[in-house]
Amino acid sequence: APQLFGDGRPIVFLFRDKDDKGEGAEKALRKAAVSLERRMLVSIAGSSEPMDQRLMDYVSVDPEELPTARLVTNPMGSMSKYRLEGDVTEESIIAFSRDYEAGRLKPWLQTEPLPATQPGPVYVLVGSTFESVVKDPTKDVLVEFYAPWCGHCKKLESVFTGVAKKLEGIASIVIAKIDATANDVEGVDVEGFPSIKFWRADNKDEPLDYDGDRDVESFIAWLAEKAAHPFSQEQGQTEL
Repeated sequence: APQLFGDGRPIVFLFRDKDDKGEGAEKALRKAAVSLERRMLVSIAGSSEPMDQRLMDYVSVDPEELPTARLVTNPMGSMSKYRLEGDVTEESIIAFSRDYEAGRLKPWLQTEPLPATQPGPVYVLVGSTFESVVKDPTKDVLVEFYAPWCGHCKKLESVFTGVAKKLEGIASIVIAKIDATANDVEGVDVEGFPSIKFWRADNKDEPLDYDGDRDVESFIAWLAEKAAHPFSQEQGQTEL
């Protein structure tokens, strides 16, 4: 994967099951690959192995839609994903790649449905609400980008909830999380899980990465130092 992802060329991924439809899609991609020449890389993945499933999560593929193709650019940075609509055929793959090269495709951004209610002190973001919450110029916003399968994320959950509870009385700060395997956010680099980023109220273009200790006290001390709106965690209220 590092060699593939580090190449720099767009990558066309095919994800397929081991069935007739999957085999047909693989044959179509292999034929189309001749037309793609050296302009793009092609990669074929299954769906049953853990590494296949991680890759499907990474490029936002639902097992229900197999076989399917994604065109991915800059996978180790600000990744963009493009989704092939319809059946995977030699003709559709070639048309898909030409549309990308002509600038006719828009990146595909997935989002979970909006939660009906917020379940607890940590605000649950989805792709469609990310911009409005995180880019609110009146709020300092700390966001955890997590994956459901990530052990470190599970360990962090109680700590993050503890931070949110401690700061519940402070209106200027939001503690939030987003499932980065089910929601895409344009322009945000998430290179591992969990990734914790902080958007100050006065600078929404350049988030800060949190890389301190993962305990409640360390988070709160760091936030008190970095927040655009000063606060006192002891009082649970904004300092005037």
